[in-house]
Amino acid sequence: MLRTTILVLATVAGVAGCAPYVYKSEINAFSSGVENLATAYKFGLKSLASERAAQERLRLSSDRPPVALSEDCEVSLKVPEGGPPCMALAGRREPIPVSPVERQAMTAAPVVQALRDYADALAAVTNAEDEAQLEAAQAMFRDSVESLVKLQSDQAATRVSPVVELLGAGWTAYLNQRRFEVLKTGVNAANAPVAKLGKTLGEAFATLRVAQALQLRTTANAMASGLVKNVSAKEYEERLALVERKAADLETLRRTDPRAVADDMVRGHEALRVALNDNTRQSKAVVEAVKQFVERARAVRDAFQGGKDG
Repeated sequence: MLRTTILVLATVAGVAGCAPYVYKSEINAFSSGVENLATAYKFGLKSLASERAAQERLRLSSDRPPVALSEDCEVSLKVPEGGPPCMALAGRREPIPVSPVERQAMTAAPVVQALRDYADALAAVTNAEDEAQLEAAQAMFRDSVESLVKLQSDQAATRVSPVVELLGAGWTAYLNQRRFEVLKTGVNAANAPVAKLGKTLGEAFATLRVAQALQLRTTANAMASGLVKNVSAKEYEERLALVERKAADLETLRRTDPRAVADDMVRGHEALRVALNDNTRQSKAVVEAVKQFVERARAVRDAFQGGKDG
């Protein structure tokens, strides 16, 4: 019995000694980059709604017609999901409509969520500290990969069996080795969907960028039209400051290329796939690709967030 125990411990120790590098820092950084893109998408859509509201306020303050709440202010037992917000409208006029460009950008929401879930699951696997955590993380990873496959193919997801069955090795497998195999199999399975959905994401961000820039310009022009001599000096300065902030946000968007950042995400994922399949601990390519993605994703998040005050 003692001899058997010693042999088992020696085997586990041997696996530990040659346990593969699991690119923990790079995977966590990649996950944070995807999180920043998801946040940028949320900020972008929120900004569009805020700009429409700002334009409505300007319309009210300029024309000074009777004001009424929109029909969307009705409250019922059912909590609304999406749809127009409750707004104060000028008389019986309809609220400023959502533009076709904005509607097109909204369609990417499932892709953004799927990529975010996948990145979260990647991080959960690489950060798992014991077998129970790894089991739970692997289940998240499996589901997220299958969601990517489903979105890529636009049909019912097929079970990614290598990922599903991978953790059947039991307690004798060393945790790092198992984590590495989960990551390797899952990243391989997700690579093609990530590449395809990354392109979709890039196109959606490009559309969202144009929509947000158009709204910012419309609001800034409306504010600028109120800069006339008969307003007080204080009101003139306040409105001028708002116009200048809108112009600064618009300039930041003009100089931002979110489509290129989506390409960076795809390249970072591909670099991770190559590294996991050729475990020579030559992580330089992964480090550089992920670093570029993370830095640019943060810049995109900041650009879509803008000045935050309307």
